[in-house]
Amino acid sequence: MVKRRGESSGGRQLRRHIRDESPGQPYPPLGQAGIVLAAGLSVRVLYWFLYSRTPFFHSPVVDASFFNIWAQNIVAGQNFQPDVFFKPPLYPYVLAFIYRTFGETITSVYVLQSLLGLANCLLVLMLGRLVFTPRIALIGAVVAAFMPILPFFELQLLAETSTTFLSLLALLFVLQATRKTSSPSWWQLALAGLLFGVAALGRPNLLLLPPVIAIWLWSWAGSTISANRAWSRWRPAVVFLVSAVLAVSPVTLRNMRVGGVFVPVCANLGVNLWTGHHEGADGTSPIPVGIQWDDLQLQCQQSGAGSAVASSRFLTGEAVQYILAHPERSAALTFKKAMVMISAAEVRNNIGAAFLAQEMKVFLLSRWWPGFWLLGPMAGLGLWGARRWGRPGQVLWLYLATLFLSVLPFFANARFRMPLVPILALWAAAGWDSLWLAWRSQRSSGSSRPQNSQPSFWFLAGILAIAFLLVNVDWYHLNQPSQHARDHFYLGTIYAKGYADHPPNHSVALSHFHRAQELNPRDPDFPERRGQQLLTMVQPWTQRADIMAERGHWEYAVAMSDSAKPFLQEALSLHEQAVRLYPRSFRSLANQGSCHLWLGDGNASRAALYLSLADSLLSREEAMAALERYAAAGRAYQQALVIQPRYPEAQTNFLLCVARIQALPALTPTISDYQQHLLQSGLDNHQKSRK
Repeated sequence: MVKRRGESSGGRQLRRHIRDESPGQPYPPLGQAGIVLAAGLSVRVLYWFLYSRTPFFHSPVVDASFFNIWAQNIVAGQNFQPDVFFKPPLYPYVLAFIYRTFGETITSVYVLQSLLGLANCLLVLMLGRLVFTPRIALIGAVVAAFMPILPFFELQLLAETSTTFLSLLALLFVLQATRKTSSPSWWQLALAGLLFGVAALGRPNLLLLPPVIAIWLWSWAGSTISANRAWSRWRPAVVFLVSAVLAVSPVTLRNMRVGGVFVPVCANLGVNLWTGHHEGADGTSPIPVGIQWDDLQLQCQQSGAGSAVASSRFLTGEAVQYILAHPERSAALTFKKAMVMISAAEVRNNIGAAFLAQEMKVFLLSRWWPGFWLLGPMAGLGLWGARRWGRPGQVLWLYLATLFLSVLPFFANARFRMPLVPILALWAAAGWDSLWLAWRSQRSSGSSRPQNSQPSFWFLAGILAIAFLLVNVDWYHLNQPSQHARDHFYLGTIYAKGYADHPPNHSVALSHFHRAQELNPRDPDFPERRGQQLLTMVQPWTQRADIMAERGHWEYAVAMSDSAKPFLQEALSLHEQAVRLYPRSFRSLANQGSCHLWLGDGNASRAALYLSLADSLLSREEAMAALERYAAAGRAYQQALVIQPRYPEAQTNFLLCVARIQALPALTPTISDYQQHLLQSGLDNHQKSRK
């Protein structure tokens, strides 16, 4: 006799297992919560110990530095952004509150964010108990607790930890509010909308979530709430969506008041879209703070887009034009971003996780530690069987899909994937559970064929193998040593200014700038910053030489100039390299002028010394050499002013060059007609640039 569907012993055990561990109350037993907290705390304490030995722990860089400066201005009562907000405002205001409460110490922020990270692990446990089985919830929460990329961002001055906490809490309230089929909990829906709205003030791409969740609520209400009026189906979505809008509205109204335009959160859409779609875009790299960022701002200003909103519109238009002109490359970049989002590599944004693991001995970020290389494939397997978990499961995969798609128009990296990780941990646990149950069912039935319409173990194993291949093959060479160049660059900037109790260390800074240039010789920031560091080092010598020259102590002035000369020559060569790599680098051109100017001062001091020794021939040679240096400096300053006419350093130093040239006849009475013409044309060009 043929058994009916579900009558095999394996099928009965599978049904009993699922029934015994069906989703239930979100509040876990104290023992399970303790396991999750213990796992999360142990990882965070170990990560803190390893990371605190690096300079990055004490010195925020790039966006973290920007938020830190913004928060310090808020504490000081200064208006840091009088225009429409360029970056999302939530985090700097939270940071300012922490500074006012606990003092302006980064450590207090790290402690609070680590506690939020532990709370995120508990929220994963609670979400898992509402959607999956208690066993899957516990496994998923422990997996999230052991993921090193979470403490990696918790110990940076970035919004991701706090916005992820708000989003997970909002998801919990959505699921809690819709557990009852008779009517939803209105206060929980309203609170969920508020939380999503506040989170969007820290990560604007979260603005896409409220409409998506509202559509889900409309669909849910249509199938569960029995009422004669259509309003009953719309009301849950409306309550949720209106609450989200109310949370965002204070910032929107503020932007309208100061800018006169509708900007929901901030005006960085254009620059992020342009970053993902321009000639040099690679799909993963933001515009680095330095030469390219300065020039991008300058291009916006010179196009008439001086305000934040105007710049965003201008860059949005540029990006759209590029997409329309290069649809194939834009599509290839979008596909690359999608692959980066599922790649095992934790692609750097501010700080490289791989750099910390390989160069700074933060081994928790190493590839052998459980990370996305293992989480991604298992989560893919779990998402393959997402239909098993019904409507509550839909909320979680809609959250993942929305955030995933929201990144693709811009650029992808570990920072933008981080909010997905806690929910992916639950799907990874669900994938493992499906594989385990299929194995048990197969062993119990003694057959490799599926039971109860469940996929067979070998089918699921094949899906897992494909996912493992997609995640762990470095399709786009994301793990190349050149990826560490920018981290060396940031280390150089930290050592150049000093950190914590460590004074500036110029030699170590130069070594990191040099290493960055070795790893990526095509980046103009590296030679430019290395040359700038050399100029910073020799500036005390040149200032001392000027003082000695004014007092007529020519021997001392020459000695100081001779000490600075090799550094100035090297700096000049580096700035010339930067200009070859990026011809619009007006800062590099101005620094070239400074190198020539200070080298010319050395020639002038030697000319005066020889004149005092009655050696007119050598005096004239040195004076002519000084004149050539001053002329070269003037040309460099003029080139900088052609690109950026309002660059104050080039304007001031050009006039200084003119004064030096005018003073030279005291050493050598004859100046050629060409030099007179150069002097006059330089003055004329300078006057035009000022106008």
